[in-house]
Amino acid sequence: MARRVIGLDVGTYSIKVTHLESRNRATDFEVVAYAEKLLSDFSFTEEEGSLPIQLQQQQAALLALKAEGFFEEGMIISGLSGADAQVRSLSVPFTNTKKIQAVLGGLLDAQLPLDIDDLVLSWFLQKPRPHLEKANVEAQEQNQILVAFAKKISVDAYLKLLQVAKLNPRYITHKAAGLFDLLQHLIRKKIPGSSKTFAIIDLGFHSSSICVGSLDRILSARTVLRGGYDVTQNLMEKLRLSFPEAEKRKIETGFIETETEKAKLLEQHLMSEALKESYLPVIRELRQTVLALQSQGQEECTQIFLTGGGSKIKNLDQYFYEMLKIKTHAENDLKVLVAPNIKIQCPEGHAPEKAEAALATSYAISGSVSGKKQNHFDLRKGEFTWRGELTFLRSRGRILLLWGSILLVLLLGYGFLKNSLTAKEAENLKADEMAACEGVLGKKIDSGPRCLSMIKEQILGQGDLGIPEKSAADIYLEISKAISPQIQLKVTELDIADQKLRLNGETSGFEAVDTIYAALAKVPCVVNVEKGRARQVLQAVHFQMTADLKCQSFDDDEIKGTVKKRTR
Repeated sequence: MARRVIGLDVGTYSIKVTHLESRNRATDFEVVAYAEKLLSDFSFTEEEGSLPIQLQQQQAALLALKAEGFFEEGMIISGLSGADAQVRSLSVPFTNTKKIQAVLGGLLDAQLPLDIDDLVLSWFLQKPRPHLEKANVEAQEQNQILVAFAKKISVDAYLKLLQVAKLNPRYITHKAAGLFDLLQHLIRKKIPGSSKTFAIIDLGFHSSSICVGSLDRILSARTVLRGGYDVTQNLMEKLRLSFPEAEKRKIETGFIETETEKAKLLEQHLMSEALKESYLPVIRELRQTVLALQSQGQEECTQIFLTGGGSKIKNLDQYFYEMLKIKTHAENDLKVLVAPNIKIQCPEGHAPEKAEAALATSYAISGSVSGKKQNHFDLRKGEFTWRGELTFLRSRGRILLLWGSILLVLLLGYGFLKNSLTAKEAENLKADEMAACEGVLGKKIDSGPRCLSMIKEQILGQGDLGIPEKSAADIYLEISKAISPQIQLKVTELDIADQKLRLNGETSGFEAVDTIYAALAKVPCVVNVEKGRARQVLQAVHFQMTADLKCQSFDDDEIKGTVKKRTR
């Protein structure tokens, strides 16, 4: 049975949704629908109320997509941008998961200017690198782990954004690392069986994501905070246009000069310069990444795939090739990318070739097979862990069934034992009752109710049963009479128990405390009065007093009672 996975890419230019139906194998899937909602304003230079315009419009776009049914019946997978999450490669001398988990915080703490307790971490151990040179013994002895981390406040903010549309993503990954599943798909489709290293770049609006890897392992995931927004800003300056005009010109006539195709007009030349300036940091970051991987013994990168809205710029792939000397191909047609027959819903005026769908599609591919941990991050950890319907029961079903059976056996055994003990205890209680009855009446009585009736008759016939002349209420009344009504007194607690008296209260001043002390000492049965600590609190004085109770007709356990929070 096919199951549906929804890839959700929340961007600063638009929100993209890809629906994918997968079957038994990771490569057996079909993209069945795609939708994109543009945000109406891309400059985000002002605020309305307490929320930035960008956040307001992202919320509106999510609600619109939900209203159109694009979030129904499917597992949602999404990702955090490089501005909110990062990926680091670390070396450890062991492969034991518990050991790595124990030292991971310390390794990151030494590299980051952040408190490790404020971060969410997700990591996996990379597969061994069999093609490393045998002479590089030190490198072979070290094991590489990739760690993704994000601030907890960033994960919380992103989940709250999605909650506006009542969306609960199963996984939240790192955007650049999320491209790896699409990279694997392109390698299988275009270079089957290749063990070479490849790179995929998603050229977004405010940032560009770079993922480098081979068919079976991700090697690097980085984000460069440069994208289409920077291109539009450069065009505004060079061509003296407004932001909307520059954005429209970029989309309609975007062009880069190459060695084989030169600009024919001044405007083309200026546009080319603006594009080159904007994407040069991306090229520089990719070059440094590839060189760093080669220095670690990895094979050189043989091909680059360009995706995202920026990949539709004319000659951009040729420009990357000239700068990096690596074969570059722009993957800017969703229908060619994944499936020939899919439902595509695009903003009015936009072509159906959706290079922007790459990241959302890659998210969906990553969820096509459950239980995949290698080469995947999940930032829903700790307090942000996903808790779906019946997830716990599905994952722990056998253990719960076993424990349920054990519990049932224990309950049945307990019930049988309890019935046996209850019957025996009833017999013992009846025997004790008869013995007590004989001790009171001086003769054996075979009926409990009859015994109680005879005891009641004897009690009612006696004139004095030793009932005390003064109760706790009587003592309270005596104290009330002894203290003058002129004194402002609030009793917060009056405890009479075990021949002891404790009085806590509030009054107007320290002189009033002395007056209350003197009055309390005159009360019958009250002796050994002691003043506790008295302190000024605002306009009142809080005090404590204790005393012993000595009444001749009281037995040890007969003076009991508590009066609390009484105000006079």
